[in-house]
Order: sequence, then C-alpha cells, then structure tokens
Amino acid sequence: MELQELNNLLLTNPVLIGIVTGTMGAFIGATFTLINTLIGNFFQGRREKRQWLKNNLQEKYTNCIYSLSQLLQMNFDEFAYRELQQQLTEIQKSFNVLLIYHFDDQNFQTLISQMEGLCYLASRNISKIPVNLATRNDLSRERYIYYFERSTVEELKKMINSINAEVIKLASKDARLN
Repeated sequence: MELQELNNLLLTNPVLIGIVTGTMGAFIGATFTLINTLIGNFFQGRREKRQWLKNNLQEKYTNCIYSLSQLLQMNFDEFAYRELQQQLTEIQKSFNVLLIYHFDDQNFQTLISQMEGLCYLASRNISKIPVNLATRNDLSRERYIYYFERSTVEELKKMINSINAEVIKLASKDARLN
C-alpha cells in the first residue's frame, strides 16, 4: 500500500485515524513506561547493593572491634588457654573477612602485620603452673594455670589498643560507610 492510498483510506474512514493515533499513543506510552521502569530498577538495585555493602561492612568492623575488646578484657594474669586461642581465632576471622574489602589497602596490610605480631606474642610468651585437680576417679589428673608476665600483659594490651584504634580509624575513613 502506497502512502497516497493510506492517506485516502484514512480520510474516508475517520474512525481509523482515532484507532491509529490511539494505538501509536499506547505503544509510545508503554515504551516510555518500560524504559522508566528499567531505569528505576537499575538505580534501585544499585542503591540496595550499596546499602547492603554498608550494613555488611559495619557488621564486620563491629565484630572486629568487639573481638578486640573481648580480648582486652581478658584476665591475662590467670586464664584458660583455650579461651585465649578462641579469642585470637575470632579476631583473625574478623580480620580475614575485612581483608576481602581492603585487599589492596596498604594501611590494612600494616594492620594485618600488627595482628600477626599480637598472635605471635600471645602464643609464645605464655607461662604455666601445674595445678592438681585430682578427683575420686582420676587421682593423676593435672591441669595448668596459664599466665603472662606483667611486662607481656602490658605489651599485649598496648598492641590490642593500638590495633583497635587503627581499625576504628580505618572504619571512619572508609567511604563506603557514608
């Protein structure tokens, strides 16, 4: 059908003009609505991902700071060795998770080396005193009370406070939390 024939057909049937313009208007409106929805969904997804990352990072920083605070509150004069190992393991887990978000950050790499120094100091300078915990069934059962020398305790607490302060500083500078 040529353009002239289409024009004549539309002039002889005015109802067709309404149908064609209505159909074209509906198509254009649906197209713009679809485009608007796609753009809105794209930006909403980005916002939700950013919010999820922010919440997740806050949780990881909080866990790390909490674990360090728990270790700081330990009684280093007399403690259960397993408890110390569990606390150190929790801190290492927190640091490893944070490392995912700070893989290329040189400040975090320095923090990791401080953490490794803390773990080394905590695992190497432990003294123990044997304590006889004999029971009726087992007269030879011996346990130990673990402790650190006073200078080691002071050094441990100083390192923990330093690491904690660095984590807080790192969190405050992390632009993803704003």
